[in-house]
Amino acid sequence: MLAARQWQARRRLRRRLDAACSELSDLRQRESLTGLITREALEEELRLAVQRADRDQRALCLACIGLDGFRAINDAYGHRVGDIVLRELAARLSAWVGDRPQVARVGGDEFVLFCDGGTEELDTLARELQERLNAPLEAEALNLQIGASIGFAVYPDDAAWPRLLAHAALAMRSVKQTGGNGHARYDLAMSVKHREHADLLQDLRQALVRDQLQLVYQPKIDARSLQVTAAEALLRWQHPRRGLVSPAQFVPLAERHGLIREIGAWVIEEACRQAAEWREAGLRMRIAVNISGHQLRSPDFVDQLLHSLQRHGI
Repeated sequence: MLAARQWQARRRLRRRLDAACSELSDLRQRESLTGLITREALEEELRLAVQRADRDQRALCLACIGLDGFRAINDAYGHRVGDIVLRELAARLSAWVGDRPQVARVGGDEFVLFCDGGTEELDTLARELQERLNAPLEAEALNLQIGASIGFAVYPDDAAWPRLLAHAALAMRSVKQTGGNGHARYDLAMSVKHREHADLLQDLRQALVRDQLQLVYQPKIDARSLQVTAAEALLRWQHPRRGLVSPAQFVPLAERHGLIREIGAWVIEEACRQAAEWREAGLRMRIAVNISGHQLRSPDFVDQLLHSLQRHGI
């Protein structure tokens, strides 16, 4: 009798231990703030869903969702309000996909989900998602409305499953770059443009070191005397393979990725050096230099400018 009771007690203990282990495993696969599954768990669920789609010969749609202006909400109202917004939107997405673990939070303000459907259903899926995400919500007595940029990638048309998430994210970023609060489906041109952008950025990081930047001077002429009275320094990039790269192409890139202050400092220094050289040759004229707004926000901008003027005695 004693042995039977001990066996039953061990059996109950084993069941409790198994349940606790199962609960702990489930917690590891879920994100603490929203309760959504983690990116790793989503990738495993997506892999299994792709296998089912292959078996049933149907399409699968992956959506990458980036909230528009979420950082402004955090900055204006605090992270407590931001957390409420994230939990509410996570709940809306979970309700949309049902009980299946098909939605995850993969970044501060980014979500990913997948569902059945192909090209024909894409517009309907986008409209339903946009309606759910754009609906007003309340947080700490505030009435807020959130915009969302949504990128889609369809399996198997757009990519093998390991590349689906990257392609959907690329489509989402393309929506953000054109103003946000809309949707786009991945296409090959996005990858080509993204690769071109990445290559150009890497080359730009080395342009100063490799002495590829130069200034050309556009003369300013007095209308009465027809004499050259000043010049405007214009930045040019002589790329060894691409040839002359337009400032309209590389200056926004430098501003976006934090390179403009270093490049701008070089422009000022080079313009001052040229002005000093011209003055030594007896040519005294003003040089205008274009300044980026990013430079003006730098606390040491004025000091850099004064040091360049003093160093060249102008």
